[in-house]
Amino acid sequence: MPEQLSLRSDGGFTPRRVAVLIGALVGFAVTWALFVVAPPDGSVSPFAMGISFLAGAYLLVLVYSYLKQPSTRSS
Repeated sequence: MPEQLSLRSDGGFTPRRVAVLIGALVGFAVTWALFVVAPPDGSVSPFAMGISFLAGAYLLVLVYSYLKQPSTRSS
């Protein structure tokens, strides 16, 4: 039984980490779709591309820092 509990604290993919990763990827996809893919005439302003890039980069850094920190919480 203690071996099974120790599997959770080895830095692996817990359900919460998977949910955060999926949420961030969906957020990035929605941001990209709203700012880049949405214009029907194909004209994308540099401002919209910059906002989309910054939002995507922020989400990726957030996910990376969350996944990198050790899981020291006990449930």
